[in-house]
Amino acid sequence: LIVHRALIASLGLGPDGLSKDMSVRLEEMAQHISDTERRSMAAEREATDRYLAIFLADRVGSEFEGRITGVTGAGLFIALAGSGADGFVPISSISDDYWVLDDAAMQIYARGSGKTYGLGQIVRVKLKEVTPLQGGLLLEMLSEPMPAPEGRREARQSHNTGGGRPPRRKTGPGKPTGKGPGKGKFSKKTLPKHKRKSRK
Repeated sequence: LIVHRALIASLGLGPDGLSKDMSVRLEEMAQHISDTERRSMAAEREATDRYLAIFLADRVGSEFEGRITGVTGAGLFIALAGSGADGFVPISSISDDYWVLDDAAMQIYARGSGKTYGLGQIVRVKLKEVTPLQGGLLLEMLSEPMPAPEGRREARQSHNTGGGRPPRRKTGPGKPTGKGPGKGKFSKKTLPKHKRKSRK
């Protein structure tokens, strides 16, 4: 936008060009425009999430195919096929295994067996709960995890050094915000970097 205004002024194409006063405030103006654009994008995403939640409100209990689009220590983000709606599977609801986050591989794996859920994996999920006001979808994982990838199996299995099954992993600080099971959206700590939204 700043470049366009500068061109208009330089080529004498009209009154909307960059003024001398504006030209000394380029950094400030560019930052303001960028911040405004980020707020607009965040508002658009949140509105879309709410419309999709309203659309799916009467589909609680239905099963969907989806793709894992985010992996965190608190759970998995799933984009549902067809609608593109984003839902969340809490890690504590997947199974009684102790799930460990592998940040480098963008996967979670069961300690001991090494079985894996990872970024991009196609899965089957059930819609458990919808909160239209916040645009939140709580999902249940139906698909079995993938076998441990070659080269990582032994390392992952070696983590299970105890005599019995380790305690079930809790969601910790990344659990859903609000009161009641699955209510509300999820905290910023839960979100992968590419899903975080500006709140300014």
